[in-house]
Amino acid sequence: MRNTKIALTLVTLASLQGCAIDAKINEPLANPALQDFAGQPIVYHSTYKSIDVAEGEVNAALLARTNKREADLLQVLDGYIRNQLPGAKKATGKDSDDAYQLRVSIKSNTGYGPAYRDYLFFPTLGSKLLTLNLGPYLYDIRADFDVEYVVTKQGKEVFRKVYEVRDSVGHQRGAFTYDPNEHELRRQEKKLFRKHFEETLGDFARHVPVTP
Repeated sequence: MRNTKIALTLVTLASLQGCAIDAKINEPLANPALQDFAGQPIVYHSTYKSIDVAEGEVNAALLARTNKREADLLQVLDGYIRNQLPGAKKATGKDSDDAYQLRVSIKSNTGYGPAYRDYLFFPTLGSKLLTLNLGPYLYDIRADFDVEYVVTKQGKEVFRKVYEVRDSVGHQRGAFTYDPNEHELRRQEKKLFRKHFEETLGDFARHVPVTP
């Protein structure tokens, strides 16, 4: 009887350990300062650069992966920018000279993109051993990128600032979670990138001096 209770306790603990626990990433807030820079006519241009490509370590597979990552990132960036600058429009080359020009330059400091997952092998192995292989898979979701914002008007620089983003949050993927394409991990990466991108852009917008 005593052995049965112990076994049931171990199974219960193992089951609990096997549950997925999402990374705690707060949603960014919309920029309330609409009467200042965020409320002005703005056109923007965005670029993304990976440090491994920047340093010349290029091969066909790396370039294809980086180009895919750049396309995916720039696709979602439009929505993130408009969350903070609702009136902003993507530059077309035929924009009014009276509009503010915003250049957004993102550089990832790793070959994995501005936000990525880091699989914690040894902590996961320890969890598996303690829970009869029912423990969760452990990850750190990391953000490691620099972003530069530059505002010009009529060809003159108005304001410039660089933000260095370094952050990490824990994430647990359940032992029984079926996600062969790692959609959940990608979602957590995107959430962490969005949080820091929108927070830095919102902070930048609050400091841009508005001229008549």
